[in-house]
Amino acid sequence: MKTIAAFSNQSGGIIVFGVCDRPRDLIGLTGPLLDEGIQSDLLKTSLVPHPITEFREASVHGIRVAVLQVSPLSNKPCIAAKDLTAGAGQPHMLRQGVIYARRRGQTAAISGSEFVQILQERDESIRHQIFGFLSRGRKVGFDRAIIADASSPGEAEGDVTYFLPYDAAKDLNVIDRANLVDDGGAPAYQIQGNIELTVPAANDPRQPMLPSRAADEIRHRVQQATLNDLPFNSTHLRKIAAHLGFWKTKEGDERHTGYQSMTERPFYFRDGREAVARFAEESPREFLEVCASAQNRARWQETGDAP
Repeated sequence: MKTIAAFSNQSGGIIVFGVCDRPRDLIGLTGPLLDEGIQSDLLKTSLVPHPITEFREASVHGIRVAVLQVSPLSNKPCIAAKDLTAGAGQPHMLRQGVIYARRRGQTAAISGSEFVQILQERDESIRHQIFGFLSRGRKVGFDRAIIADASSPGEAEGDVTYFLPYDAAKDLNVIDRANLVDDGGAPAYQIQGNIELTVPAANDPRQPMLPSRAADEIRHRVQQATLNDLPFNSTHLRKIAAHLGFWKTKEGDERHTGYQSMTERPFYFRDGREAVARFAEESPREFLEVCASAQNRARWQETGDAP
């Protein structure tokens, strides 16, 4: 177990069962192998994050051996989650909270300098991934980029969660169910699709919205306060927000309005949408003077609602 943890924390490695330690003689395996499911459960409960391993049998010169390949973890370090012994009075196979590493063919608790190196390598890998993603996103446009998460917890095996901009997702056509058959070629595939649009911004307490959606949300209140068929879209919204002082800079005021520099798109927070709607309700004449056409202002005067 210590060696598996150590390989996970470094560049990976291979453990061969059926070889003597001293001398390194090939003796093979005679008894039953450890069940791979039991081994996987033991790793998951003993090491966090749990190592990535592949277990298989092999034959060397007709002698039966087993090979356990351990892959390096991307989210290092792998830490012992509990004390583990082979039995009463036996030495520890793992000690809780210890991080293991390999040195000169031996497994031991990690040193301070080795721990720092692991963290530096992990941080560098994360930076490389982030900048690689940003570079690709900048090329294709962040408003068209999609992120796929194939390891979403709690979902059925094989499910993939895709994160994509709302404007790109709202008109997306997806095959709900289809059978594809290619005679004499590759095997048939059954395709099933189930899409639920989720806007990550919903987790932001300020509730940001893109201009078109923001205008859609408050249009009914604006029309109730002025004309029931008054045109009101993102252009009108921008005029009112600018009149109220919410767009004194390109970045907005960060309370009513904001700006996403990577996608170069403005958005409106809940307070901004509420302020615009309230302006229409409390000062309809001024509201119409700012954003409505002369014809619609005249129509409003004729309705008798104008003071």
